[in-house]
Amino acid sequence: MAVETAKTEPILDIDGTLARFGGDKELFIEMSGMLLEDAPGLVADLGCAVDAKNAHDVRMRAHALKGLLLGCGGVRAAHIAQVLENAGQSADLGQAPSQFATLQDEFAQLRALFSNTARKPTAAHTSNGSPSTCTSVSMETLSARTLLRRQPRVIPSMRAAFD
Repeated sequence: MAVETAKTEPILDIDGTLARFGGDKELFIEMSGMLLEDAPGLVADLGCAVDAKNAHDVRMRAHALKGLLLGCGGVRAAHIAQVLENAGQSADLGQAPSQFATLQDEFAQLRALFSNTARKPTAAHTSNGSPSTCTSVSMETLSARTLLRRQPRVIPSMRAAFD
């Protein structure tokens, strides 16, 4: 199932990801756990690079984040990470702060969707009310510690969703 909002790309493409994984649901669950553990730090590092207007670091951090997001089916967030990677590559960071804010929002929606998918595999609700601006409060929202506290409840329920 590809879960979409009004935008044309899916937030989370479960079917496409499972197809790439040869239908291995356990691998999907494991990769999702890696996303929940690793992505917040990558997002925070990318935010620091954007704030510092460091094109090289923006490119490198966005590239790493894009790979992790794509590996777990986070299509829209990965698309924005690609936009930021391209901005870093061309050293044109004029739009990077607003693009990063969009990335934060997309990542928050993806996290919420993982939680909703864990409870209800067909859930289409994608809004969690997270702030979309690049502030220390929103980065705290994305902190690894917060996600790791939630992960033990989310991942087992994701397994149950596939049973």
